[in-house]
Amino acid sequence: MNSKANTYFYFFFVVRRLIFVNLAFFVYKYPSFQIIGVIFLNTFMLIYQGLNRPLIERLKNNIELVNEFCITNVSIQMLYFSDWCDDPQAKYTYGWHMCAMIAFNIAFNLYYVLYYGGRGIYLVFIKYKNRISHYFNKKNKEINLSYISESEDSIIPEKKEKYINQHVQAFKMEDA
Repeated sequence: MNSKANTYFYFFFVVRRLIFVNLAFFVYKYPSFQIIGVIFLNTFMLIYQGLNRPLIERLKNNIELVNEFCITNVSIQMLYFSDWCDDPQAKYTYGWHMCAMIAFNIAFNLYYVLYYGGRGIYLVFIKYKNRISHYFNKKNKEINLSYISESEDSIIPEKKEKYINQHVQAFKMEDA
């Protein structure tokens, strides 16, 4: 991993947000330039993340690349809603495609949130289940040991006497 790429990633992330805000507030008279600016910003970040892989984990880099691809795709489709496209049927069709891309992005991210969130909850559940079962097993062993030690005087001597009697009889039979 390149540490400079990792550092620049957060710098570019902040600069990108600032440029988004400036495009929204200072270029409002030219919506086509706003869209083109957003497309360039998103394409730049997609290329930057694809080449540098600035995040530590491979999975996080891949998730971020899919997110950037979806955002770039949606921002390119925004061109169909500008004055450059006069066909209402094309706007309608690309609107549904845009909704599908956003739904895919939401489902993609929701899968990872639910998977890793569920896995984390499951692991916490297992941890506390093991703690509780260990606690009760420890208590049961203490109770069982106390029961054996209390009844040891009555049970063990009887078994010992029975064992001795059996072996004494067997020994007498061998001598005879």
